[in-house]
Amino acid sequence: MYNKDNMKILLPYCEFEIDDTNMVGGIENFMRRVYSEYKDNVILLDLNSLLLEYGNDSSSRKFIKKTNELIKLKASENNVDVIMTNRLKGMYCGANMLSSEIPFIHIEHTTAPMMSTISWLHRFKKNGHSIFLVSPFQKNYYDGFASRIGNDLVDFDGIIEPAFLDGTKPKLNQNPEFDCATIGRCCPRTKRPFKLKSMLQDTDFKTLVITNPLSHNTESKVPANQKYFERNKHWDNCLFDIPHNEVIENLSNVKTYFMSWEDETFGITGLEALSRGVPLILNSRMTEDRQPTKRQNYKFPLHASNIIPVRDRHCVNIMLNSKEELISAINKLKDIDRKEVQDMTWEKYTPARWKSLMDNALDKTIENFKSNRGGVLPI
Repeated sequence: MYNKDNMKILLPYCEFEIDDTNMVGGIENFMRRVYSEYKDNVILLDLNSLLLEYGNDSSSRKFIKKTNELIKLKASENNVDVIMTNRLKGMYCGANMLSSEIPFIHIEHTTAPMMSTISWLHRFKKNGHSIFLVSPFQKNYYDGFASRIGNDLVDFDGIIEPAFLDGTKPKLNQNPEFDCATIGRCCPRTKRPFKLKSMLQDTDFKTLVITNPLSHNTESKVPANQKYFERNKHWDNCLFDIPHNEVIENLSNVKTYFMSWEDETFGITGLEALSRGVPLILNSRMTEDRQPTKRQNYKFPLHASNIIPVRDRHCVNIMLNSKEELISAINKLKDIDRKEVQDMTWEKYTPARWKSLMDNALDKTIENFKSNRGGVLPI
């Protein structure tokens, strides 16, 4: 086992601030977790100012070339042991980085649809670097993708759950105000948080939506996202751009939590809801006969967040965008034993358990690289 006390991890990041307290996405949340748990070991590389110089275009070849140079320089200057990346972008781990003399640990948080993805993952592995996923749902997706295009399956190195629970377990709210809530970035292509409002608009259910249309991340400035917000800002009981601690407090005031996006790869907000004793309703890629919907690469009918609850009874998978099943699920779960949900969730998702998963992944990354490079790490 590698000496974790002396390990140095380079963590490049961009398009968010590492110390921002507002609501963020799962990737940003994970990177903050890494920084907080390995603070004495992490060397941060903030690429935000550089991105601004290149017009906020992270796909610019000049920007990618410059970031690659900076990553290599920072890694060399600080004699790091591992470079950690969390996005499939050339700026972090493009072709110029594959021959790096320092091992990469790549945590893949998405289900990338590009045809080149599988080839890139194979090249990354061939060069001795390591790739970890955040859920079995992703492996199912990438296995289906590789098979469909006639490629070999990618030999992923394992799964790292991207979140854990820390601090003090909060007091349960046994009389929540809202029947159902959802949280997600204001994006019509993915999270679509206002779907909860439109699906239940002619019912007596009281719903809550928490989203972030006004925040300073680059996604909030996408025209389609701005238009989506303008079309939906009339709904009542919506909270915008509140700090993360307030997001969590509001979760305590709901009876059920709706995971609106069917293509989540883990769903950290689902874990946060369960930590408040709130059961999950999962909008799944599932047809009426409980088979997966017909879409390329997706062969599994259940939602990725199905793995998070400790007991099956703590969640319900519903047919994709089914109003009737959403209503049924709310009625089924609204009187669940909230204490059981909360206690079991806190018992499982401990910082120690997550740290053990990360430690093992870092060990495996270094061993993989040594094996690939003839048993010797560069000095």
